[in-house]
Amino acid sequence: YYSEVKFNNETLDSWQVYKTNNFYDVEGNYGPINCLISLREELYYIQERAFGQLLVNPITTISGDNGLPVTLGKGATVEKHRNLALDVGTKHQWSVYRSQNAITWIDIRSKKIYMFDGTIKSISDSLGQRNFVIKRLHPDLILNDNPILKKGIITTYDHYHNEFLYTFTNDSATADNDEAYTLVYSEPVGKFTGLYSFTPPVYLNNNRYLLSIDPAAAGSDIGKIWV
Repeated sequence: YYSEVKFNNETLDSWQVYKTNNFYDVEGNYGPINCLISLREELYYIQERAFGQLLVNPITTISGDNGLPVTLGKGATVEKHRNLALDVGTKHQWSVYRSQNAITWIDIRSKKIYMFDGTIKSISDSLGQRNFVIKRLHPDLILNDNPILKKGIITTYDHYHNEFLYTFTNDSATADNDEAYTLVYSEPVGKFTGLYSFTPPVYLNNNRYLLSIDPAAAGSDIGKIWV
């Protein structure tokens, strides 16, 4: 669902108005839309088994018979969509994040880390982390997607170091599966560069500072916040 279009100096807040017919559907057989994310002023959607682009107010400029530019476009909020990949997607909404140049996410079905920078590629396969990711994405993580309860996957981007951080957390009754890791991908280098020891249940990111939270232990009311 989408709101009305907002204009400068309007007396009402159009972003709070959602009309009944202001919605747009994609193919439901590829699963629900688990994430909407923008990159370079384009809007993308990720379903469980599809990755695509929503064309919002597409405008084309052509030259008229008199040589002057003519703008074409219906002006609807969402004109149409196009699937960029099928059988590629995510069930874990918190595993999706972006930098200025790329979107990344983790696909529990194929057990791969994907990146989109104009083309879609499995960086976990091409950069030697295939076996590591397969081992981390065990059945417990297939069923859970709540990193705050330390059962899920959370991804963020460190703008200071230009790194994607992929944090896998799983507090399980099964000792073998009680594990937590943060895998690091350096965007300037274009490679995975190692593991970090911190595995917070949530990141707070304002594109300048990256904060991580260490909740209070049982029986204590004192938690920690890290920069």
